[in-house]
Amino acid sequence: MMPRIAGIDPGKSGAAAIRYRFNSEDEVYCAPLPGGEGEIVVMLTELFKLGPDDVVYIEQVSGFIGKEHPGSRMFTFGMNYGILLGALECTKCRIVKVRPQAWQKGLGLGSRGSRSRTEWKRHLKEEAKRLWPGERITLTTADAYLILAYALKKEKNQKNSTNQDGCTKAEAVPAMEES
Repeated sequence: MMPRIAGIDPGKSGAAAIRYRFNSEDEVYCAPLPGGEGEIVVMLTELFKLGPDDVVYIEQVSGFIGKEHPGSRMFTFGMNYGILLGALECTKCRIVKVRPQAWQKGLGLGSRGSRSRTEWKRHLKEEAKRLWPGERITLTTADAYLILAYALKKEKNQKNSTNQDGCTKAEAVPAMEES
């Protein structure tokens, strides 16, 4: 059985995207993160059915999100991230924490530069649409789709770089192929 691979954007208006096998076909499902702690657990365990053979790439949260925010907002952000990590630990899947700069660079998305937050988010949405042309991409789901694209690329590179003894060689992240 092919492992499920998921990408999670843990933000307040975050989402989770998963690639799985159904009837011998690769399928992708993406949904906004639910509001309650129990609903998050249900999403990861019952809907996504994550288990020990699966891998989840989750955007790593730091204590700073770009500008000053009230302590309550940072507390909520950190708490949501912790709930996601706890729920993922319960599934026994492999968890890969990835900084936003790493997945953005790994997909060749450029940097925010002088763009406003809104302009940057629109850029990411357009890139997600380019990479996932058959999917309905929104501002809420774009990052999750992009993190999933990065996860699929990294897992493929890791699989391709395993030598005959089963040992994984270190590899660089090549630029994303044009579609």
